[in-house]
Amino acid sequence: MTTSPRHRDVHLVLPDAAHEQVVVTDGGALPRRRVQLAAGESTAQAVRRDLMADADLPDVAILDLLFDEREFDLNDDGRPLRALALLGPAPAGWAPPAGWRWRRAEEAMGGGSADPVTGPPTWLASLQQWAAEWAGAEEVPAARAAWARPAWWADMTAWIHRQLATAGRHATGPVEQVRHWGISAVLRVPTDGGPVWVKEVFPVFAYEPAITALVAHRVPRTAPAVLAAEGTRLMMAEVEGGLYAAHPEDTAVPYAALHDLQAVVSVEEALAAGVPDRRFTSLAADLHAALVHPVVAEVLRCTPADADRLAERIAAAAAGLADLPDVLVHGDFHPGNVIDGPVILDWSDAAVSNPLVDAAVWDRWLDDGTAWRQLAGTWGVADTGAGRAAVQAYHLVSYARIVTALEPAHRFQQLDGLREHHRMMVEALR
Repeated sequence: MTTSPRHRDVHLVLPDAAHEQVVVTDGGALPRRRVQLAAGESTAQAVRRDLMADADLPDVAILDLLFDEREFDLNDDGRPLRALALLGPAPAGWAPPAGWRWRRAEEAMGGGSADPVTGPPTWLASLQQWAAEWAGAEEVPAARAAWARPAWWADMTAWIHRQLATAGRHATGPVEQVRHWGISAVLRVPTDGGPVWVKEVFPVFAYEPAITALVAHRVPRTAPAVLAAEGTRLMMAEVEGGLYAAHPEDTAVPYAALHDLQAVVSVEEALAAGVPDRRFTSLAADLHAALVHPVVAEVLRCTPADADRLAERIAAAAAGLADLPDVLVHGDFHPGNVIDGPVILDWSDAAVSNPLVDAAVWDRWLDDGTAWRQLAGTWGVADTGAGRAAVQAYHLVSYARIVTALEPAHRFQQLDGLREHHRMMVEALR
């Protein structure tokens, strides 16, 4: 397993309030900061901490955070990982510190003679897109995440304080950006009633707040306390305890808790909360649609004939599991999403489907078949290659739906999952 370097060379895109100018160095390039990540700290946390600690820089939010796809999975050999951070606009009246100055956005972000950043071509394309949007020459892409839009931070922080007041809590410190990527934005807020976590999800996962609230209401011992769930936003109380990532081999208790939860939350309740209906009766058709999508077909090098053949074989594999009941599945059940207790987190990939779906991702952590045997035994079925192939096809479809809904600059972080489930599906069919 690779580990990401613990240093970041971060190019900053800091516009003025009117989005007419951005800060550049005296040499005309976008400014760059080197930040070091503390233990357990994300890039978003480190960049925001660096900004807040420097008296010459404004306290602004990160709106978008791009990485260099070519470097993303490097081992930690001492080289910093490069990133491009789009920041919220500087407050009115703020002046750049010595060595920095304002420059017209369209010139600074790719329209001038100097290269604005040292990074991949996709960065320059993003810079030019942002500048064109600010100038009114381009529309904001429909796939743009809510948290990558200029008005989001003010709206989100106002929402947080309203919901805290409704819950009888008050913030005791600033809102912290913990994770900021294409599929979600995760924030943490210290309050007088303990830390609170806030999450906003992209449209593919729009049902997550509602299904999380339903699970918390129906089976409170297995879910964080939900303080607010509105649209694509979710606010939860922090849960004490360590993650099962520290002891992933202990599968019995988490899977028993999931099984108990599935006996309480009905299919009808789950569907009413908005989770997708992904029963295996439609798996072959869903797989075929995913494999012929131009983006997916290019990544997997899948021809229409390949899609036809694989869909036919998966239809037969899925039919072999037809005797199992459909239930609420988590969809991303692994040791990093379960806290000792157990408390189950992150229902982004929830659906109504075959219960064996929740074996695949935990097994990617262990790679020894334990999760498969655990879940197959729970449901009284044999652990077969055909069954595994059907489940891997299901997860391939999940990744395809995510990848194709993201802005292109954010797709690469999800491509490994797409490729891996395709590989495991093909191997299981042999």
